[in-house]
This record gives sequence, structure tokens and C-alpha cells, in this order.
Amino acid sequence: MPRLLAAVLAACLAVAVAAVAAAPARRPLAPPHLEPDWQQLRARCEGLDGGCVDESGAGLENCIRRCMSPSCYSLSYGEDALEEGEDDSLRGPRFRACVLREVRQARAVAAGLPPPVRVPGYKRYNAGWGGS
Repeated sequence: MPRLLAAVLAACLAVAVAAVAAAPARRPLAPPHLEPDWQQLRARCEGLDGGCVDESGAGLENCIRRCMSPSCYSLSYGEDALEEGEDDSLRGPRFRACVLREVRQARAVAAGLPPPVRVPGYKRYNAGWGGS
């Protein structure tokens, strides 16, 4: 009986390990082709061009984000700016998604294409925006 129990436990463990190994990797924060645009935009705003050199901590982050996209900052943070030590796990990704959407739209316009649009009711494109 102990051998049977050991064999069953070993089989369960093997299945669990295989399931974890086969789980999809977490989606990257930005599509790889847009990441350089995000980094360049952020670097420009962190530098002298952004006017944020006198800021520090949460004030610096707020300044950088306002510089990167005033409209996305307004949508994501409104009048409730990021504060020292605040968890930004909800509004931060919304801001990032909004900025990357603006980058995609600007690229499309520069290429002479119609800008991409949000798909009503489709969670992947409207996540967190209450879209319909």
C-alpha cells in the first residue's frame, strides 16, 4: 500500500510540474516593436527636454508621465496624482497602454494609414477603460 501511495503522489507531482512548465509566460508590458518608442519617449522626458530635472520621487514620476502624454496622464490619474509609496499597479498599466495606443496611432498616421481604433466590447483593447 505505501508503494501505491508513493506512486500516486509521484504521478500527481509530475502532472503538476508539467502543468506549471506548460503555463503560458506572462505577457510583456509592451509589444516588442513599441518598447523602443516607450523608452525613447521616457528618456526624453527624464532629460532636460522634459523639464523634470528639479523633481524627485513621486513628483518626478508624475512629471515624466505628464510630459510623455498629458492626455493619457489626465485619463489615468486625473487630479489624483501618484503619491510617495503608492502602489501604481492599476493606474500605471492603464497609462502605459494609453501611451502605447497613442504611439501606434502616430505610427499609422505617419505611414499614411488610418489610425487603429478600439473595438467596442472587446476586453483586450478596452481593459480597464469601461469601454463598450
